[in-house]
Amino acid sequence: MSVISFNTIHLEQNMGHGNARRVSLEHSRNGLVALMDSDDISLRNRFAIQISHFIKNPKLSICGGQINEFIDSPSNIIDKRKVPTLHNDIKQYMKHRCPMNQVSVMFKKEDVQKAGGYRDWYCNEDYYLWIRMMLQNCMFENTDETLVNVRVGHDMASRRGPCTCRCLRRQRPTGHQPDCNLSC
Repeated sequence: MSVISFNTIHLEQNMGHGNARRVSLEHSRNGLVALMDSDDISLRNRFAIQISHFIKNPKLSICGGQINEFIDSPSNIIDKRKVPTLHNDIKQYMKHRCPMNQVSVMFKKEDVQKAGGYRDWYCNEDYYLWIRMMLQNCMFENTDETLVNVRVGHDMASRRGPCTCRCLRRQRPTGHQPDCNLSC
């Protein structure tokens, strides 16, 4: 079994998710990069499952999976967020909602960089990147297996809003035109 080493990067100030992920990606030394939030729990076989998908399909750019949401303890699962598994289904779903559970994704660093990498886009940095990757003809896949247990608070439902193209367009910074031609 090989050892996974981590390179911790400390940012002087909070620059937002998009900028933090961009800086992290710049420092990554690997061709495959996995995302995760610090308070979530990846299942033991998560990386093995995802790496097997990349081995089976060398053209694959990004692989995510299903997530369980829990409050307080991983045994207190309150919901499961299911997303489509096949590329064409993901492409259709993407026109209306974010098709990837962000905390579960593993992607090829090179393909993310070709799509312009992470950009600061309040609350939608990942979704905006996935759209740009799809427009670059990147191959998407989600495994039907649960990969991550996600910690949510009691007030999560009230904070969670729809993740749509229209939402992305409304939230774009002044003067910034998205390179998104998906018709919603």
